[in-house]
This record gives sequence, C-alpha cells and structure tokens, in this order.
Amino acid sequence: MSHSIARIDAEALRHNLRHLRSLAPGCSTFAVVKADAYGHGMEAVADILAPHTERFAVAQVAEGERLRRAGIAHPILVFAPPRPGDGPRYRAAGLIAAVCGPESLEHLPPGTEYHVNVDTGMRRAGVAWDRMEEMRTAMGKRPDLEYTGLYTHFATAEQGAEGFALQSDRFGPWADALGRGVLVHAANSGTLMCRTTARYDAIRPGIALYGIDPHEEQGGELKPAMTWTTALIQVKRIRKGEGLSYGWAWAAPADGWYGVVPVGYADGLPRALSGRISFRSGGRVVPQVGIITMDACMVWLGDDPLPAGAEIVLFDAEAAHLRAWAHTLGTISYELLCGVGARVERRYLNR
Repeated sequence: MSHSIARIDAEALRHNLRHLRSLAPGCSTFAVVKADAYGHGMEAVADILAPHTERFAVAQVAEGERLRRAGIAHPILVFAPPRPGDGPRYRAAGLIAAVCGPESLEHLPPGTEYHVNVDTGMRRAGVAWDRMEEMRTAMGKRPDLEYTGLYTHFATAEQGAEGFALQSDRFGPWADALGRGVLVHAANSGTLMCRTTARYDAIRPGIALYGIDPHEEQGGELKPAMTWTTALIQVKRIRKGEGLSYGWAWAAPADGWYGVVPVGYADGLPRALSGRISFRSGGRVVPQVGIITMDACMVWLGDDPLPAGAEIVLFDAEAAHLRAWAHTLGTISYELLCGVGARVERRYLNR
C-alpha cells in the first residue's frame, strides 16, 4: 500500500503559541507535547517550539526521556505520578515529578525536583484539595527534595462558570499557602481561552497549540497545523447493485467508478466512520463508501473517475473535516489527532 502524509505547518505552531502567550502577558509557558504532541510528532514539535517556550510538559517519564534524547534541555514536567522504581529515571533525565500524594514522595530520590498536583475536581491523579494539609506535612519531612511548583487542572473551563468557580475557590487558598517562591500554574487551553482568571505564573496550552479550539469551533486566531493527505492507488469500474468491502454493506447506486484509498483504521481512520464521511480531491468532494478496512477504504466517483495517483485530502488545515468526523463519532478532535497512526509519515513545513 502507498503511504499517507501528515503535513505539519511549523509556522502555524509558532503562531498559535504567540497568540496563546499574548492572552497571559507576563506568564511563562509549558508547551504540552504529550501523546506524541497530540499526533503531530513530539520531538519535531518540541524542536520547533523550543525557542519560544520556557518549559515542556508530558504525560509519562518515557516521553520526557525521549525529549532529552532529542536534545531538548528545557525543564520538563511529567504529569503522571511517579511509580515505584521510576525515581532514578527522573534524576537521570532531569525531569520534574508531579507529586499526587504523600506516597509519591516515597518514590523520589534526594535532589528530585517536583510540583504538587492539587485535585480540585478533575478527579484524576492529584492530592485532593481537602487533604492538602496532610500533603504539606509530608512535604516537610522531605527537605532533601526540591519543591518548585503547585498546580491544578480545570475540568469545566469550557462548559460553565459554576464548576470553574468551585475549583478556583478550592485551589486559591493553597496557591496562597504553598505558592510563595514556587511556580503556580492552572491554565490549560480551555482555561486560557475561555476564562480571564487563573493565569497565575505559567500557562499550559495543549490542544490549542495545534490549532484546535477547545470549544471545537471554527475560526478565531488559531491555525490548525496538520493536513492529512494520501493518493488513490487504484480506480475501478463497478456495476449498479454490486457491493464492495467487507459484508458488501454498500452497493453501487449506478454503473460507475470507485477509487481505493490506502488509509484505514490502522492509520487512524476510525472504522465507525464507514460510509459517514467525505474526502476532497481538488475542489471535488468524494464520499467514502463501504466498510473502512485496516489498510484501505473506498470512495465513490460516480461517472466521473479520477486518475490513480490523484491526491485525496482526508482533513486539512482548516480542520472542518476533522470537526465533522468528531461530531459524527460523538467525540472530540483531540482523540482523532492523537489517533493518526505511526505509519503516517510526518512532514514539517516552514521549519
């Protein structure tokens, strides 16, 4: 099968970071590059953004180690709590641990830098806001560690003011009590773009760096960075009533032509989108038909065939198709971007 290409516009990434920083003057930035930079390629994205950010954030120790091997020297925060046996890896790679309870401190060797994650309502990893006094006591017993930051993550910044205010009220007293002399941060993409408070000392943009509004809306100042394309590998005739792909779930409505696209669910094109989406070729819309298979899918060309080798745009830098896919699946663009597979070649423009 021929391959497909995800083209990443480096200038769009830089533009998005500049815009997001402009929303919080005076704040430093953690550029969040977890999950392979939301499918955009972690090492390359970090290299592109390194001159324009003070810090990076990842989800796992292994991701931080990858950045170090790629030559990234910035401070790197690891969101997942340290596990038994991970402590030496933090020290060896110079990573910042996210302490999510007194037990997290037990896994860290002397000299390790850490931030405390206060769970104010996201209910993922973190120290529950009403157990922070216990956390403060445990911190006092480990003066050999380097406490340098305090943070939380807002669960409802995009959806409503009540939940955001509740989390802010839970975090604020601890920011006052434990935030002196350390870095305090709370503004993820949704908080940064949808609220005017909770800026503190640093911001942590994630999905917005890649040009996707956390509201899943089109327009605005963000520029989607990824365009995913491929090319038809074969164009074939089909008669009216004949089926194609598994189960013959689709039958040709008339005599005509269809094209074979070398992208399937192993590449990140969800099988659940079968027969529910369209692609583009030039100015033409071509509907996807039949079941999406592991390595390929088909498009209906009717009585006006395209040549083999014609470019097919799965989604483009306007991200309209991406949002449509997410809406069809009842999910969000984040999931689809993260799902663009490893065998899809990444190419970087305007580096």
